[in-house]
Amino acid sequence: MGPGVVGPAEGGLPPGAYRAGTQLTSALLGQGGLDLHSPEAPRGYFAQLFQTVMTDGGEIQKLRRELDYPEVARRFRLIEEETASVVVHHGPEQAWRPALDRLRAKTGNGRQILRALQPFVVNVRRGEFDRYVQMGLIRSLAPGLGEWLGRYDPVRGLTGEDPDPDSLVI
Repeated sequence: MGPGVVGPAEGGLPPGAYRAGTQLTSALLGQGGLDLHSPEAPRGYFAQLFQTVMTDGGEIQKLRRELDYPEVARRFRLIEEETASVVVHHGPEQAWRPALDRLRAKTGNGRQILRALQPFVVNVRRGEFDRYVQMGLIRSLAPGLGEWLGRYDPVRGLTGEDPDPDSLVI
């Protein structure tokens, strides 16, 4: 890492745009004379970054120009990796228990039930979701939706087993 850039204590930087941006920042700071208060500083940074990093790997902009919106919808993912939703037992039980019971029993309006549970839902990567199901920490309620059976900490999140730190980097 260059001067003024903080890196991870252990391990490396994740590949792709994050690593390229960090390396570019180190290089720009290492050259000296960079005025961080100047509007030109971020313009120059992003001009160089966008020359280095592919910003349209799925050719989304080309598809948009061609008005092929069904293909845009199929290809575009703001978050590349799929996630699944998990209902956690957090907060007063009377706040989440009735909706969760109705969901399990498949009674009532599904949309209203999910809306009531929204404050108690966290998302996990699909691979972690499947692993937690196998471990018995998630009870599947519907495709892509489960109930967390392990401990939940409002700061740390799901605490059934500490996942591999590299799996948390997007």
